[in-house]
Amino acid sequence: LIVTGDMNSNPEREAMQRFTSTTQNYVETWSAAESRKCPNPSIPRSTMVDIDGNNAKQNSACFDYIFVKGGNPRVVSHTIHEAKSGNIIMSDHNAVSAVLQYQIKK
Repeated sequence: LIVTGDMNSNPEREAMQRFTSTTQNYVETWSAAESRKCPNPSIPRSTMVDIDGNNAKQNSACFDYIFVKGGNPRVVSHTIHEAKSGNIIMSDHNAVSAVLQYQIKK
């Protein structure tokens, strides 16, 4: 099971902690990733930007997630992508992606 989306809650909030509680067992891919990439390493979990004209500045909010459950995947990487493409600001959210590797048993 893979759950993605804008959860409107930072990691330390109860809403997000419910996903990773021992009763739910979801794995949050940023935390589990072997490698991580983000637009601003000084604010590594930021998935939100403040837009001012043609500028998009990372803020400290982390609202966008990828959770996995079951199948015991290896989380190879998690990337928080730039909010801009060239001179165009795509969104006030950064897109997120993860590379997962599953072991298929025959």
